[in-house]
Amino acid sequence: MMSKIFRCPICHGNLIQVTPITLESPLDVIGYTAYCPSLRCRVYKVILDSNCNVLHTKKFLNIMVKRRIIAKALSQNWNKYSKRTKSKLMQKYKRAKKYL
Repeated sequence: MMSKIFRCPICHGNLIQVTPITLESPLDVIGYTAYCPSLRCRVYKVILDSNCNVLHTKKFLNIMVKRRIIAKALSQNWNKYSKRTKSKLMQKYKRAKKYL
């Protein structure tokens, strides 16, 4: 099920860092958590069940808070990224830089 592309329920963008929620054994998956990386969406975290249906979304109160947090994380970790990752994140980095 991890090969399926997960989408944000609000902005319909791709979700990142999809991790399974397990009980005792790693094979007993009861759900998934994922994060929305969009600069235009207030959604912070999406919780999905084992059939990939949306159960809950956690949102920021203000979109500017999310933009500042993403901009800060990108600027702090920019030197750690590989060239391939930098090329993928360059547009987002340029857009987020003005929110610092």
